[in-house]
Amino acid sequence: MTGAVYPAGFRVYGRRMAMTALFAVLTAALAAVSAYAFASGTSTPHLLIGGAAAAVAFWLASLARAAFRRRR
Repeated sequence: MTGAVYPAGFRVYGRRMAMTALFAVLTAALAAVSAYAFASGTSTPHLLIGGAAAAVAFWLASLARAAFRRRR
């Protein structure tokens, strides 16, 4: 292919939005796992899995926010 169809700035914007969407979907999935684990019981494994999933979901949410707000 001799030339790009889109300008170079579009690739950066597209990757950033794709990364934001990926982190947002993973955050929602882990938040659902955390909620399900907390709702299914109060035994130690449920609390550990729920807490770990909530911590990772919070971390991914911060990454999604940073990827969304990052500018050139």
